[in-house]
Amino acid sequence: MKAKQIAIQFIFLCLGIFVATATNLALASNLEPQREARVAPAVPLDDVDPVLSIQGFLTNASGAPLNGSYNMTFRIYDISAGGTALCSASLAGVQVTNGQFGATIYCYAVEGQQLWLGITVGADPEMTPRQPIRPTAYALSLRPGAVISSTLGSNPILHIENWGNSGRGLRSYAMDTDTVNYGIVGASASATGYAGYFYNSGGGTGLWTRSIDNGNDLILGGNADSTQGDDGILSSDPTYASSDLILRTNDGIRVELDHDGNGEDADFEINNKDSTVIFNVDESGDVSYTGALIGAYPRPAYDSGWRAIGTNATLPLSHALGGAVDDYVVDFICKSVSDGVNSWGTGGDWNWEEYYGAYWYNLTTSSVTVKRMNHDVSCSQVRIRIWVYK
Repeated sequence: MKAKQIAIQFIFLCLGIFVATATNLALASNLEPQREARVAPAVPLDDVDPVLSIQGFLTNASGAPLNGSYNMTFRIYDISAGGTALCSASLAGVQVTNGQFGATIYCYAVEGQQLWLGITVGADPEMTPRQPIRPTAYALSLRPGAVISSTLGSNPILHIENWGNSGRGLRSYAMDTDTVNYGIVGASASATGYAGYFYNSGGGTGLWTRSIDNGNDLILGGNADSTQGDDGILSSDPTYASSDLILRTNDGIRVELDHDGNGEDADFEINNKDSTVIFNVDESGDVSYTGALIGAYPRPAYDSGWRAIGTNATLPLSHALGGAVDDYVVDFICKSVSDGVNSWGTGGDWNWEEYYGAYWYNLTTSSVTVKRMNHDVSCSQVRIRIWVYK
């Protein structure tokens, strides 16, 4: 018996449920982002199965409706003719009553693209033409290239939540490797708005960026026209006047001046509230500053602290600075109960057969030694500090 397809109707439960759920969530949330407090559902939500419900009308070659039980195979394609099925399901004993039948199949290939359904009944060849799969009206809003536009006030156009452990709320990829593309683009037309707003209500990281293979982890910039604001500006929260900006690192912080080598004047500047430069390092390494505190004598690379030393004794000290000894500047001072902090006799002194003071010697890239004379009374404690200038 030759079976003939008259009409096939499809209902996409997976898409319909998804859109309804997303809409309800969006309408339920009208809170400010930083004040929003949401809790997980009391009962975990199940994922929506990729179910396709199929209803059809089956006749014989003469057009008479069929009755009985038939074996049917359903195949989903991404092309109207030819090609290879993306998924298929063979069902035994599909009940047909007065030509009408229904079936349910699973297909994980439904991702918003145009698809076609092919049906085979019994030993007959697959029916032609294949039937195009039509989405429900609301599912059209999530097809590739769709535009969702509305005026919702403080409500989101699309609200996404994932309550799973280690889950992702939203994942987006730009897959082409040969052109400039963007994984996510955010824009705001308001002078007081935010093109991107990220926050972490659990005390964790608000925004985490990473580039693989030595690329830029984060770029702050504008356009090529210097009159239109081509500076990359990193600012603390402008909403709160007392907000701080903190740079925290597990290693070092490196500032590269004139990285592109275009010859433009490049400086690292610290400005005060009046936009006056109070500290500047230009690309040649020259430093200029105003104010006594910024120009204070720098801290030493090594400081032994006050160390006790007996008369006619030596005190080896390890600093492990490396580099070259010729780049070292050494400061040596004494301290005693009677003379306090002093330099009397520093370097060693003698008076007839008596020897006073203390001195340092045997300076290497890893250590230095102090010697106190056998009649000294002013250097019961010594201190060495070393600066390195290259």
